[in-house]
Amino acid sequence: MGIISTGLASEIEYDTGQTNDAMIWGIPTNGLILVDYSDFSTNWGHPSMSDPTLWIQSNDAAATDDYMHFRHNQTDPIIEWGNGDLTLTDGTGDVAISFSGGASNGINFNNGSGATLTVLNTGTAVVTTTTNTQTLSGHLNATSIAATGYITNKKLISSHNEGSGTPHAIDAGGDNNRVFTNEGTTVENHHDLPAAVGVTATPQTANGYTYIFIIQDSDGMQINAASGDTIRCGSDVTTSGGDISATAIGNSITLVSINSTEWMCTSIVGTWTFS
Repeated sequence: MGIISTGLASEIEYDTGQTNDAMIWGIPTNGLILVDYSDFSTNWGHPSMSDPTLWIQSNDAAATDDYMHFRHNQTDPIIEWGNGDLTLTDGTGDVAISFSGGASNGINFNNGSGATLTVLNTGTAVVTTTTNTQTLSGHLNATSIAATGYITNKKLISSHNEGSGTPHAIDAGGDNNRVFTNEGTTVENHHDLPAAVGVTATPQTANGYTYIFIIQDSDGMQINAASGDTIRCGSDVTTSGGDISATAIGNSITLVSINSTEWMCTSIVGTWTFS
């Protein structure tokens, strides 16, 4: 069976040369457009494709960008669309994405300037990440996970040797959940905390930060609060804009910002001086 139109051939055949007999459809300029019958004469303006492409249009001839298409570009399978968001709607089960090619496979969000991943729970955003360098990993199974920074089951560790003259300035979001050590330092290592922040509206938009400090070198470490902020651990608290310090190897402290002026320790090992 063949259809010839304006010099371009579209052919459908029952092919017994396949491993299993199959219907094969050869299409011109590698484009097949599925439309409502009432829109049959509409020019959708799609370009010629290098590979067979299935285009699906909405029932709105006036909106030619209401489409999605499927193709394989000889390297990757591709789904693209025009207007609107891509929505996967389940029935009674879950929408599942699985990978069988090994640990290097995953979901990559990359639009060249920082992609956005949002996990919704009945319409409320509970997880959002907007930086390409951030990693969303581990297991998410809750109705109220709030995050604007780094969610991971691994902690990044970095060693520092900056002294009092040029303290290490902690990057509020980029260093969130990071472990800092003073390994290899020859002077007391100094860190400047960013301005404390906490809940800005509801638990879903809390944006507090967490940092972990570990003494590995007896030259010690000093952690400085920003102007107007304090650091507290139990009854010990710094002055406004004060600092904490320790020199014993093995001492550690975890600090969490809980509002716009306070850092609280959630764990502490050894003796720290609050000034």
